[in-house]
Amino acid sequence: MARKGSAKRRRTMKKKYGVTSAYMLANRKPSKGQQELYDLLKLHFKDIEMEFRVGRYFADIKIGKCLVEYNGTYWHCDPEKYDKKYRNKKKRLLAETIWRRDQKRIEFLKESGYIVFIVWESEFKADSNKVIKLLVRELHEQENKSFSYFRSPL
Repeated sequence: MARKGSAKRRRTMKKKYGVTSAYMLANRKPSKGQQELYDLLKLHFKDIEMEFRVGRYFADIKIGKCLVEYNGTYWHCDPEKYDKKYRNKKKRLLAETIWRRDQKRIEFLKESGYIVFIVWESEFKADSNKVIKLLVRELHEQENKSFSYFRSPL
Protein backbone atom coordinates (compact mmCIF):
# COMPACT_ATOMS: atom_id res chain seq x y z
CA MET A 1 0.00 0.00 0.00
CA ALA A 2 1.37 3.39 -0.99
CA ARG A 3 1.99 6.01 1.63
CA LYS A 4 -0.56 8.79 1.96
CA GLY A 5 1.59 11.63 0.58
CA SER A 6 3.23 9.69 -2.26
CA ALA A 7 0.43 10.23 -4.79
CA LYS A 8 0.38 13.94 -4.03
CA ARG A 9 4.18 14.09 -4.30
CA ARG A 10 4.07 12.37 -7.74
CA ARG A 11 1.38 14.80 -8.95
CA THR A 12 3.41 17.79 -7.77
CA MET A 13 6.61 16.53 -9.42
CA LYS A 14 4.74 15.80 -12.66
CA LYS A 15 3.18 19.26 -12.68
CA LYS A 16 6.38 21.15 -11.82
CA TYR A 17 9.07 19.06 -13.51
CA GLY A 18 7.35 16.60 -15.86
CA VAL A 19 8.60 13.52 -13.98
CA THR A 20 6.92 11.28 -11.42
CA SER A 21 9.81 10.20 -9.21
CA ALA A 22 12.60 11.84 -7.28
CA TYR A 23 15.07 9.46 -8.96
CA MET A 24 14.14 10.82 -12.37
CA LEU A 25 14.49 14.36 -11.12
CA ALA A 26 17.92 13.71 -9.62
CA ASN A 27 19.46 11.40 -12.22
CA ARG A 28 17.89 12.03 -15.62
CA LYS A 29 18.66 15.60 -16.61
CA PRO A 30 17.02 16.70 -19.87
CA SER A 31 19.03 18.79 -22.30
CA LYS A 32 18.12 22.45 -22.76
CA GLY A 33 16.53 21.62 -26.10
CA GLN A 34 14.51 18.73 -24.68
CA GLN A 35 13.31 20.94 -21.82
CA GLU A 36 12.32 23.70 -24.25
CA LEU A 37 10.45 21.21 -26.46
CA TYR A 38 8.64 19.81 -23.40
CA ASP A 39 7.70 23.32 -22.19
CA LEU A 40 6.27 24.24 -25.61
CA LEU A 41 4.33 20.98 -25.95
CA LYS A 42 2.99 21.38 -22.41
CA LEU A 43 1.12 24.46 -23.66
CA HIS A 44 -0.86 22.19 -26.02
CA PHE A 45 -1.23 18.93 -24.06
CA LYS A 46 -2.40 18.24 -20.53
CA ASP A 47 -1.35 14.59 -20.35
CA ILE A 48 2.40 15.02 -20.92
CA GLU A 49 5.31 13.44 -19.11
CA MET A 50 9.08 13.75 -19.43
CA GLU A 51 11.59 10.89 -19.04
CA PHE A 52 8.98 8.13 -19.23
CA ARG A 53 10.24 4.60 -18.66
CA VAL A 54 9.43 1.94 -21.28
CA GLY A 55 11.12 -1.35 -20.44
CA ARG A 56 14.84 -0.67 -20.06
CA TYR A 57 14.63 2.61 -21.96
CA PHE A 58 13.52 6.12 -21.10
CA ALA A 59 11.49 8.09 -23.63
CA ASP A 60 12.14 11.83 -23.65
CA ILE A 61 8.49 12.91 -23.75
CA LYS A 62 5.25 10.90 -23.52
CA ILE A 63 1.89 12.24 -24.66
CA GLY A 64 -0.82 9.58 -24.50
CA LYS A 65 0.40 6.65 -26.63
CA CYS A 66 2.92 8.84 -28.45
CA LEU A 67 6.57 9.31 -27.58
CA VAL A 68 8.65 12.28 -28.71
CA GLU A 69 12.40 11.78 -28.85
CA TYR A 70 14.64 14.84 -28.95
CA ASN A 71 17.82 13.76 -30.74
CA GLY A 72 20.77 16.02 -30.11
CA THR A 73 23.02 16.66 -33.10
CA TYR A 74 26.21 15.55 -31.31
CA TRP A 75 24.93 12.79 -29.02
CA HIS A 76 22.93 11.05 -31.75
CA CYS A 77 25.35 12.00 -34.56
CA ASP A 78 22.79 13.63 -36.88
CA PRO A 79 23.22 11.84 -40.25
CA GLU A 80 22.96 15.18 -42.04
CA LYS A 81 25.98 16.46 -40.10
CA TYR A 82 28.16 13.38 -39.47
CA ASP A 83 29.63 10.62 -41.61
CA LYS A 84 28.92 7.04 -40.54
CA LYS A 85 32.61 6.54 -39.65
CA TYR A 86 32.70 9.59 -37.35
CA ARG A 87 33.78 8.60 -33.83
CA ASN A 88 31.82 10.28 -31.03
CA LYS A 89 34.50 10.94 -28.43
CA LYS A 90 32.14 11.10 -25.44
CA LYS A 91 30.30 7.89 -26.27
CA ARG A 92 33.40 6.24 -27.77
CA LEU A 93 31.29 4.87 -30.59
CA LEU A 94 31.10 5.27 -34.35
CA ALA A 95 28.12 7.20 -35.69
CA GLU A 96 26.80 4.09 -37.47
CA THR A 97 26.81 2.19 -34.15
CA ILE A 98 24.90 5.02 -32.48
CA TRP A 99 22.38 5.00 -35.34
CA ARG A 100 21.92 1.21 -35.04
CA ARG A 101 21.34 1.51 -31.28
CA ASP A 102 18.88 4.37 -31.79
CA GLN A 103 17.01 2.31 -34.39
CA LYS A 104 16.87 -0.73 -32.08
CA ARG A 105 15.52 1.49 -29.31
CA ILE A 106 12.87 3.02 -31.56
CA GLU A 107 11.79 -0.44 -32.74
CA PHE A 108 11.42 -1.55 -29.11
CA LEU A 109 9.32 1.52 -28.28
CA LYS A 110 7.06 0.85 -31.29
CA GLU A 111 6.75 -2.84 -30.40
CA SER A 112 5.69 -1.70 -26.93
CA GLY A 113 2.66 -0.03 -28.51
CA TYR A 114 3.85 3.56 -28.86
CA ILE A 115 3.95 5.87 -31.86
CA VAL A 116 7.38 7.48 -31.98
CA PHE A 117 8.24 10.94 -33.29
CA ILE A 118 11.84 12.10 -33.65
CA VAL A 119 12.77 15.77 -33.37
CA TRP A 120 16.33 16.60 -34.41
CA GLU A 121 18.09 19.38 -32.53
CA SER A 122 19.23 21.06 -35.77
CA GLU A 123 15.66 21.28 -37.12
CA PHE A 124 14.28 22.46 -33.78
CA LYS A 125 16.94 25.17 -33.44
CA ALA A 126 16.45 26.30 -37.04
CA ASP A 127 12.67 26.81 -36.69
CA SER A 128 11.13 25.69 -33.41
CA ASN A 129 7.73 27.22 -34.28
CA LYS A 130 7.47 25.15 -37.45
CA VAL A 131 8.51 21.97 -35.63
CA ILE A 132 5.99 22.58 -32.82
CA LYS A 133 3.14 23.27 -35.28
CA LEU A 134 3.84 20.07 -37.25
CA LEU A 135 4.31 18.00 -34.12
CA VAL A 136 1.17 19.31 -32.41
CA ARG A 137 -0.88 18.59 -35.54
CA GLU A 138 0.49 15.05 -35.80
CA LEU A 139 0.03 14.37 -32.09
CA HIS A 140 -3.57 15.61 -32.17
CA GLU A 141 -4.28 13.39 -35.18
CA GLN A 142 -2.89 10.37 -33.30
CA GLU A 143 -4.83 11.35 -30.19
CA ASN A 144 -8.07 11.49 -32.19
CA LYS A 145 -7.35 8.11 -33.82
CA SER A 146 -6.67 6.43 -30.51
CA PHE A 147 -9.89 7.70 -28.95
CA SER A 148 -12.20 7.09 -31.90
CA TYR A 149 -13.84 3.72 -32.38
CA PHE A 150 -16.06 1.91 -34.84
CA ARG A 151 -19.25 0.26 -33.66
CA SER A 152 -20.45 -2.44 -35.97
CA PRO A 153 -24.20 -2.65 -36.55
CA LEU A 154 -25.85 -5.48 -34.63
